[in-house]
Amino acid sequence: MGFLGPIAGLWIAQGNRQGVVFLIWNLIYGCLSLLSCMASVGLGAYLLRDWQNQRARHLFFLLAASGFWSATYGMELLSPDMATKIFWVRLEYLGVGCLSLLLFRFVLIVVGKASFLSTWMARVLWLIPAGVVLAAFTNGFHHLLWKDVTFLIRPGIQALEFERGILFWIYTALSYALILIAFGLLVKELVSSKDSHRIQVGIMLAGFLFPWAANWVYLTKVESLAHIDFSPLAFMLTSTAFTVALFRYHLLHLIPLAHEAVMDGLGDPVIVLDMKEQVVEVNHACVSAFGPDRLPWTGLHGRDIFPCLHQVVC
Repeated sequence: MGFLGPIAGLWIAQGNRQGVVFLIWNLIYGCLSLLSCMASVGLGAYLLRDWQNQRARHLFFLLAASGFWSATYGMELLSPDMATKIFWVRLEYLGVGCLSLLLFRFVLIVVGKASFLSTWMARVLWLIPAGVVLAAFTNGFHHLLWKDVTFLIRPGIQALEFERGILFWIYTALSYALILIAFGLLVKELVSSKDSHRIQVGIMLAGFLFPWAANWVYLTKVESLAHIDFSPLAFMLTSTAFTVALFRYHLLHLIPLAHEAVMDGLGDPVIVLDMKEQVVEVNHACVSAFGPDRLPWTGLHGRDIFPCLHQVVC
């Protein structure tokens, strides 16, 4: 907490009793944002062990972007003056500018539609975050992201208030379009999938909903919450949801629906194990043969299900 000492001193030095109030609330929100960053870093470190897994790599990049956004927003809240806050705002766009596209690509991979996004389409889409980051660092010349900014001092909070420019709203519309498509794909898979897959997809939907709902509250300026963006904090809930999916429901082992359809078309019971000999999938014939009371087996070790067969095979 040593780096907070100069910040605290500057706040209190502003010269009135409300300075203590500013310190308390800005410290609370700022430190929670930094805690959200730490959660993302922890999950990212875990994902490095499965770097060869395509889903793990894309989830790592998603968590890296959200963690960077959380860290820079936390520093914005903890900064005592307008110039320093704007400096952190510009850096925030390096993280938040990529989130919607990274989310979109991750969902495409999870549902088995990665080929939907061709190489040239991906390059075109990457122009969106590249453009918004460039605009953030050059806004003083064109004012397309924000036309004006005010340093607000209110009972309970000290923050920046932006008069948004047209580029901000265009970027927001494009981001929400990508997010809606991603959610549509997940909802479709939720309806079509079965058993443990439905649980996994449900966790993904819940995890992705938190930050975007919080961002909607911020953009619509809900009374008493108008000057705080809870989106980075909501990513801490997303990280928690992913932790549950990773360690309990094996999110990285989601299997696309096309493959599931082929598996269920087989007449013989099939149990699929991963490299760690854990069950990642069973087909419909397996459910019929052994009964739903023996399922779900997803996440269990092969030796725990068929110990005699495991000794013969392994």
